[in-house]
Amino acid sequence: MYQQVYASDSLDITYRTDACLIIARWLQPVAVADIRSTYEQVLRAAQPYGCRYWLLDIRRRNHSDDDTARWVTDEFFPGAAQQLGGVLYLAVLLSPMYLYEVGTRPRLAQLPAEVNPHYRIQYFTDERQANDWLTDKLDE
Repeated sequence: MYQQVYASDSLDITYRTDACLIIARWLQPVAVADIRSTYEQVLRAAQPYGCRYWLLDIRRRNHSDDDTARWVTDEFFPGAAQQLGGVLYLAVLLSPMYLYEVGTRPRLAQLPAEVNPHYRIQYFTDERQANDWLTDKLDE
C-alpha cells in the first residue's frame, strides 16, 4: 500500500499504490537555495507512476522566500503538470502559524481560489482532510 521511493535527512517521499498518491514530507528546515531541488525530487519520484496527486507536508520545513514561491507556483507546478500529462492536484499540509502567514502573502493566499489550467492547490492543517480532498479529486 505504501512504498518509500526517496529518503534523505530533509525529505521523505512515499508512493501510495492504492490511490496513485505521492506523499512528500519535509523533515526539517531546508536552505532556501535547496528548496527547488527538493521539489524537483518530488517530481522525479512521481514520474515513474505518472502520479498527479500530491500531499506536500511542509509543516517542519522553513518558509520559502517570495522568489522561490513564485518559481514553485509559476514555473514548477505548471511544468510538473505538463510532464505528468494532466492537472496536478496539490494538498499542502501547513502548521497553523504558516497557514496564517500564507494568508498575508498575496501570491500564495490567492492560489486556492485561482483557477489554474495546470494545477489545483488547497491548504490544510489536518492531514485527514488533506487526504480526503485528494481522494475526492482522483476521478477528475
